[in-house]
Amino acid sequence: MIDELRSMAIFAETIKQGSFRAAAKELKLSPSVVSYQVTQLEKSVGTALIYRSTRKLSLTSEGGVLYQYALNMLQAAQQGLNQVALETKS
Repeated sequence: MIDELRSMAIFAETIKQGSFRAAAKELKLSPSVVSYQVTQLEKSVGTALIYRSTRKLSLTSEGGVLYQYALNMLQAAQQGLNQVALETKS
């Protein structure tokens, strides 16, 4: 499950950035690693999440659903980290 969570975070960043290359730069990974992680996530869920073209990535309907869950997951994780940090400083 940890691999899927990492892949979801990479997937979300890829959509946010609009390309594998831009996501790779932001995440300090190679574009091939980013592409591989998204492909592995697609294999894990059993469907395509992104329409790939030479110009732009776009979400499939299933990708749109998973993207919202990924954003919620990342937001919840950040809130948890922030809360623990606040309690540690108190």
